[in-house]
Amino acid sequence: MPLRDVLIIKQMRIEIPEGVYRPAEDTFLLLDALNNACIRGKALDMGTGSGVIAVYLAKKGFDPVLGVDINPVSGIALRMNSIKNNIDNTIFVNCDLFSSIRGRFDLIAFNPPYLPEEIRGLANVAWAGGLPSGRRVIDRFLLDLRNYLSPKGEAYLLQTERNGVQETLDLLERRGLRGDVVAETRLMFERLIVFKIKLR
Repeated sequence: MPLRDVLIIKQMRIEIPEGVYRPAEDTFLLLDALNNACIRGKALDMGTGSGVIAVYLAKKGFDPVLGVDINPVSGIALRMNSIKNNIDNTIFVNCDLFSSIRGRFDLIAFNPPYLPEEIRGLANVAWAGGLPSGRRVIDRFLLDLRNYLSPKGEAYLLQTERNGVQETLDLLERRGLRGDVVAETRLMFERLIVFKIKLR
């Protein structure tokens, strides 16, 4: 599998094969938010991509850590980066969001595709969140989330301001969830936000 890049992120060597999302500012913001998570137990990294978040959670003591992605190349990346970082408790599941997932998790992390762009299969599935607002994948995730969180579990969701902060808060309220903004940063063209979500 040809490599696109090699990065050092939070003292981890992360190899990025062709065909998976290269960690960027959104990934780094989510990692910073996860650094403050005090809970431990089972974790799920939705949209695992290169596997950087799954490997990070495993290094923090979560066990097991499921890396879930619709792109099968992410399975190769997660295995490769787990081995490179001496991690042996990550598991890859190739599916669309929660479609093949069973059980509840103490921590769920998701850096979703959020750009307002039409989804065209695996060609842009890592970043395209659908038209008009980039919320198509975010909304599907939030509609199912409470069925997979343990009673005291936490979910960390990244989105941009233009996806609609109030829309997320309103949907969480309707689903019996509570969300708080725990991290944010401003890039040139948008504000990135991380919500910490819990059951009400």
